[in-house]
Amino acid sequence: MTDKRTIEVDYRFPPGTDLERQAKTIALGQTAGTWDSRFDHRRDSLQAHLAVVANLRTDEQGYGIATIRFPEINVENDIPSLLTMIFGKYSMAGLGKLMAVRLPASYGIRPVLGITGMRDQLQVHNRPLVMAIFKPALGLSAQDHADILAQVASAGLDIIKDDENHG
Repeated sequence: MTDKRTIEVDYRFPPGTDLERQAKTIALGQTAGTWDSRFDHRRDSLQAHLAVVANLRTDEQGYGIATIRFPEINVENDIPSLLTMIFGKYSMAGLGKLMAVRLPASYGIRPVLGITGMRDQLQVHNRPLVMAIFKPALGLSAQDHADILAQVASAGLDIIKDDENHG
């Protein structure tokens, strides 16, 4: 389990891969990178941004599994910066496969209800939910919108979503 300040990621490598070397390459290359003596005065602040290799193991099929903990401070609490940090340029090397990501509970914006809560609220548990998206910025008149919404609402859909948030 990851602590509240780190993002824990599992990578899988083919049998025969130098697992420790690959894990260290990811931990360093996807975070602070390398630096030399010119940056010694910043060593402490750079250290806070380095990922650490938390665990190395071999699975039952002989694949190497490396668990790396990335500092949450390296990302902006969104998916694009998370993907850049955990896979970014390393994804082009082709050796490792990202297998699991464990995020701290504080990461990102969580849904208010989630799929279970939505199903409970709609009382729909035994079939897929059906949704229509309403686009109010199409330049239609109020009457056009009313007519469309009446048709959509009477069609038996579960959810009607306003696609433009003007709040």
